[in-house]
Amino acid sequence: EREVWLADVNSGVVQPLLKNQSSQWGASFSPDGHQMAFVSDESGRPEVYVQAFQADSAPHLVGQRHQVSKDGAWVVRWRPDGRELIFLGIDNWLRASVFPEQALDGKSSPLFRIPGTSQYGTMSDFQFDVSRDGQRLIMSTTGSVQPPPFTVLGNWKANFRTPYCRCAPVQQADTRSEAHPHRAPASMRAPHGHKRTARTLRR
Repeated sequence: EREVWLADVNSGVVQPLLKNQSSQWGASFSPDGHQMAFVSDESGRPEVYVQAFQADSAPHLVGQRHQVSKDGAWVVRWRPDGRELIFLGIDNWLRASVFPEQALDGKSSPLFRIPGTSQYGTMSDFQFDVSRDGQRLIMSTTGSVQPPPFTVLGNWKANFRTPYCRCAPVQQADTRSEAHPHRAPASMRAPHGHKRTARTLRR
């Protein structure tokens, strides 16, 4: 069985918060500290619940316990502003429930399905979290998804170093012939019987 315990970091006192015949885990407090979401299998399968929390000399849950998920769920997080509960179903669908409007009535909206098979009931410790602005989710892919290729490049400094080339100075070709210093070489003269002409293009 799994239980949720509460530890006071100042006094060091540890006491049970959720302890009964069912298994409970994954407790997550709302940003204002007045609500606690958690997972329990009291219905026969894991579901997300939310209940008011009272932090006094003897912290405890108060009021009615509301079931948020309907088709099985096992990981839950609060959006940082406390206006939404985001949870992962055992079918690998990530869903969101607006708090308190939807959450207290057991309603939620699908976000997207995480690729791969569900890791619920396996040794995989899948986790996710919500960014501070509530607009992004960070998570690891499930174990059944083939990871992308990972390439290791060794001695990369030598491979990317710009090679130093010691080259001979370039000599300018002489276009004059030896016999006629002021005459262009034969390779540059027009064939016999042809004259080279220069034309001026006028606009």
